[in-house]
Amino acid sequence: MHRFKGLDLIFFDPDNGIEVRSTLLCRRGSCKYVCWNELKETFDAGHSLLVYQHFPFEKRKAFIERLTGELAVTLNAGEVHAYKTAHVVFFLVPQKRHIEYFQRRLSGVNLKWEGQIQGTIYRGV
Repeated sequence: MHRFKGLDLIFFDPDNGIEVRSTLLCRRGSCKYVCWNELKETFDAGHSLLVYQHFPFEKRKAFIERLTGELAVTLNAGEVHAYKTAHVVFFLVPQKRHIEYFQRRLSGVNLKWEGQIQGTIYRGV
């Protein structure tokens, strides 16, 4: 964490996304995921998070709603943004001090990348 000191936003780019129950830590394939405890430690240290996530074999809207809820509760976040593309979703979990900054940029992303990226805000805890 000392390497991240002073940084506002940390981008996690695991091969597959956030850890899943079917892949145990320290087992084959687990290195392709970012662990929940890594996300929590980074968020608790005061950084906003941006996390790359592949879509699983699950209805996309339900998946996004489920994972934004899990992120909000696990990280005790006020809101979570989901930036959906055709194949992946990026979850942005802003610190409270960054919420307004990212809210102002959401419509710009949606306008500039219309048809390619759709951003949505989910209210957390």
